[in-house]
Amino acid sequence: EVAGMGEYHGLFATTENTSFDNVHFRALTDQPRIGIVGDSISTVRDGDYYWTRLLERDYATQIVSAAVSGANIVTHMGAQCTALAGQNLARVVVLLGINDTSTAGLEAAYLAGLQTLVAAYGAANVIALGITPTSSQNARRVANNPLIASACATAGVTYVATDVATDGWLDPATDTSDGVHPNAVGAPKLLAQVLTQVRA
Repeated sequence: EVAGMGEYHGLFATTENTSFDNVHFRALTDQPRIGIVGDSISTVRDGDYYWTRLLERDYATQIVSAAVSGANIVTHMGAQCTALAGQNLARVVVLLGINDTSTAGLEAAYLAGLQTLVAAYGAANVIALGITPTSSQNARRVANNPLIASACATAGVTYVATDVATDGWLDPATDTSDGVHPNAVGAPKLLAQVLTQVRA
């Protein structure tokens, strides 16, 4: 039992799910395995508006997700990273921070989580994205992304800048369902950002 683990999915699962608490397991094959640290933007659910599901479905990739809706960096990142550290992953993608309402302790918590992943998989195999563009939480994005980037620099982890002001790749007005969560238009755009790094 892994406390705080969100979902454990395999594209070519061969057995039924076994569930207890909030942990869901499937038997996995030898397809590439990518771990996810995150919140509701990165949970694994059926539907084209979840980038993690598109990654799993369209690229023969197994997702091992610790993402939980409502998670934040200060309270949840450490547990998520610890849960993934022993999962034998090819890459780990971190997308977390939109639910952190304060910057107090944020950079230290993010760095500690990254260091757990780096110790398990090496810095080259850990990818962190900044908070994606939103129409309702811009203050958090502006405050938190520099701290996330700083933690990545300290840990030697690739930081993917996601600010709309720098590249305009995701438009909250058309690419999200509620100003925050990517919709069927935005999810493939987010996945494209992830794939650029995963394939590097």
